[in-house]
Amino acid sequence: MRTIRYQRHEFTWPRPQRRHAELSVLVYDIPYFAACGVFPPLQVCNQIFASGGSQGGMSPGATWKPFEIDAQEYAELVETIRSLEPRTLADKARYTHHAFAFDPGFDHIADHLEWASASAKNTAKPFIADCTAPQTESNAKRRRTARVLLVRPRNFGRISPQDRR
Repeated sequence: MRTIRYQRHEFTWPRPQRRHAELSVLVYDIPYFAACGVFPPLQVCNQIFASGGSQGGMSPGATWKPFEIDAQEYAELVETIRSLEPRTLADKARYTHHAFAFDPGFDHIADHLEWASASAKNTAKPFIADCTAPQTESNAKRRRTARVLLVRPRNFGRISPQDRR
């Protein structure tokens, strides 16, 4: 499988991280590569790869030299993705929480945004339910802690004597 040189961008990092990984790792490191977890068809993958990515701005990003893959490389990529347990890539890629799903019902759509919209309409509810369900006891504890942190502090909206000056 082809290896790609790319940069991983985080808004909190002063400089992007240089990466060199197989294509199967890159797809798990690109923000919003899949529409609600659905792996894109060849023509949509090529639109994403030909774009060269994005630095992300206030969000994470990934950039690379634009490229395209052919049908044979796509078939090899799909075979690898289907047989891969994404959590094994946790030390190499950021978005390895869920395995990609495949839905050929939208493969006829050639435009990336149209495909993402149509695919998301079909899969958003089950995907979101899966993403928000506690996977382990530690995840449930982390979510409870996050809810506590979202509670408004007692002095919210009050002006302190130091701020009045």
